[in-house]
Amino acid sequence: MEAKQKAVKKCIGGVFLIGMAVQIVFGLGFIGANLFSLQGFSESRELVEMSANLRPDEYTGILYLLIIRMGMMLGKILPLPYFFWLYLLQLGAAFYAVCIFLKYSGLGEEKSEPLLFLLKAGYLFCIPQVLQLHLAVLPQSLLVSFFLIALAVVLGQIRGVQSRGKKDLILVCVCWLAMGLLHPDYLWLGSVPVIFLFCLLWKRKSFKPAWQLAFAALAAVLLINGVNMATQEAGSRGKIQRTLGAALVSRMAWPYFEDNYYFWPEEVKEVMSPEEGREISRYADNVKLVLGPEFEAAFGKKQANIYYWQMALHCFSDRTKEVLSKIGEDFAAYLFVPFATAKQLAGGGLSYAGWNFDRMWEQAKTWTSLYVRYAARSLPTGILFVIFGFLFGKKGRNGKKGEKLESSISPEKGSSPAGAVLPLFLACILTQAVWYTLSGAGMMDYKNVPVVMTLWYVCPVWGFGKYYWEEASGNGGEKC
Repeated sequence: MEAKQKAVKKCIGGVFLIGMAVQIVFGLGFIGANLFSLQGFSESRELVEMSANLRPDEYTGILYLLIIRMGMMLGKILPLPYFFWLYLLQLGAAFYAVCIFLKYSGLGEEKSEPLLFLLKAGYLFCIPQVLQLHLAVLPQSLLVSFFLIALAVVLGQIRGVQSRGKKDLILVCVCWLAMGLLHPDYLWLGSVPVIFLFCLLWKRKSFKPAWQLAFAALAAVLLINGVNMATQEAGSRGKIQRTLGAALVSRMAWPYFEDNYYFWPEEVKEVMSPEEGREISRYADNVKLVLGPEFEAAFGKKQANIYYWQMALHCFSDRTKEVLSKIGEDFAAYLFVPFATAKQLAGGGLSYAGWNFDRMWEQAKTWTSLYVRYAARSLPTGILFVIFGFLFGKKGRNGKKGEKLESSISPEKGSSPAGAVLPLFLACILTQAVWYTLSGAGMMDYKNVPVVMTLWYVCPVWGFGKYYWEEASGNGGEKC
C-alpha cells in the first residue's frame, strides 16, 4: 500500500512540474508579445499626463510619476519607447521579489535543485493577471513586488532563519514607504507586514530600548503622509473628493441614482436631473468623474460630503438586502479573486474583468486566451491535489509513517504552520478584500488585488513541496 501511495504521489508530483513549466512557457510568450506595446488603460494615459508636471491628485502617488519620467528620459537617450524601460524595471523587480519570497518563506529550500527553484519562481512570476500588470503603465506591478519583499522578511523572522531585527524592520518600513508613495491606499494596506514584524520583534524583545520599534514605524507614516500632502493637489483631475462619504455613496448608492431620485434632498434634485441620474447609473466611474465634480462645484466639498452621507444612508436603509448582497458578492470576489475572475470572464457578475481582458489580448488574442484559460483551470486542479495530499499524506519528507507533518514555512520545529503563517496571509488577503469592497462602486476590479492573486498561487507551490517533492525528485518511490 505504501509503495502504491508513493507511486501516486510521484505521478502527481510530475503533473505539478509539467503544469508549472507550461504556465511559464505561456507567460514568456505573453511577455514577448507585449514588451513593445502599450496596453490601453485610461489610468495609464492619466498617469502619463500627470508625470508631465508631477502634479498627482489625491488618488495618485508621486513615486510612480517620477519613475515614468525616468523612463521617458531614458527613451530620449536610447531609441526605445519609455514603457519598454518601465516594463524591464517592473519585470526585473517582480522576478527578484518572487525569488526573495521563495527564499525566506521556505518554499524554495531545495538548495541542491536550482532548476526547481527557478521553476517555482517562474510559476509565481507568470500568473496571467499579475503579469499583465508588469507589462502595463500602472503602479500595481511595483506595489505587489514591494509587498512580497516585505512579506518575505516577516516570514524569514517567523521561521527564525535570520536575526537581523533592526535591519529587517528598516527594510520592511522602506518597502512600506515605497508602497505608500506609489499609491496612497498602501499607507494602510502596506502596514500589515510592518505590524506583524513589529509585534514579533516586540515579543522577542529584539530592540532595547523598545521605542526604536515605534520610531521606525512612525517615521514611515510621517514620510508617506508628508510627501503625499506636499505633492498631491486634491481635485486636480476632476474626481470626487477622497472621503468616507464619497466612498459610501459610490458603494451604496450606485446604480440607484435614477431609481431613488425622488427621495433625494431637494437641493440635490436641483443639481442632478433624472436623466443625469440615469446616465450616472450606467457606469460606476461616473460617480467619481461626473457626480462628484458636479456636486462639489455646486455645494462645495464640505456640503457635498454631507449629501453623500445622506444619499448613501438612504439607499442602504431603502435597499438593505440589495446593497448587502452586492457588498457580499464583491467581497467574495476579491477574497477568491482567481476563481471569481474566471467566472467573470465567462460572463458572470459585474466587474472590470472583461474590460481588462480586452486590453490584455490586444497583441496576441489566441495565445492570451489559451494562457488565461490554462491558468484558470490549473490553479484549482493544483489546489485539489494539495487537499488530496493533506488528506492522504501520512509521511513527511524525512519522517516515518504516522508522524505529524511539519511545514516548510513552520516557525519552529514541531509547531503548527497554520498557527504562525496563516494569520499573516489571511490578514493580508482580508485587509485588501475589505478595503476595495468598501471603496468600490459595485464593479470588482482584479487589478486592485495582485497581492491576493499571488498568495492564492502560493498554495500549489507550497503543497507540491510539502507533499510531492520527495517522490517527484525520484527519491521516494517507484516509477509511475
